[in-house]
Amino acid sequence: MFLVLDFPTMGTTTLAERLRLALNNKPGAKQKDLAEYCGVAQPSVTDWFNGETKNIIGIKLKLAAEFLGVNQVWLGTGKGEMYAPPEYTGDKKRDALIDIIKNAPEEYLGQLERNVHAVCQPKVKYGNDKNGNEKH
Repeated sequence: MFLVLDFPTMGTTTLAERLRLALNNKPGAKQKDLAEYCGVAQPSVTDWFNGETKNIIGIKLKLAAEFLGVNQVWLGTGKGEMYAPPEYTGDKKRDALIDIIKNAPEEYLGQLERNVHAVCQPKVKYGNDKNGNEKH
């Protein structure tokens, strides 16, 4: 007699499969609880679970992973470990931005990088113009 433990973290290629696996591993949790936690309508979560919705991103993904107690990257993409701890700074705004960047499609990473550099680099001041306004 063999005991087979079915814990398919690898090969859970669809969002619906990963959601079902995560929900089944959270005793007492129901789809309606997930909907309430994520601030979405029950029919939206039903679409997540039946495969109608192929992916979720941003704050909804973050909240779903948080509610289910799983790694956000795994839930969103199927990559990585189901329960691997995410890297967080402890600052909610920074963590939300990190989550957005981690889950951004590859083709947007260059634009995101340019935008972050443009916003975060200090402006060089060159004194004032003839009207007293600061030059940059």
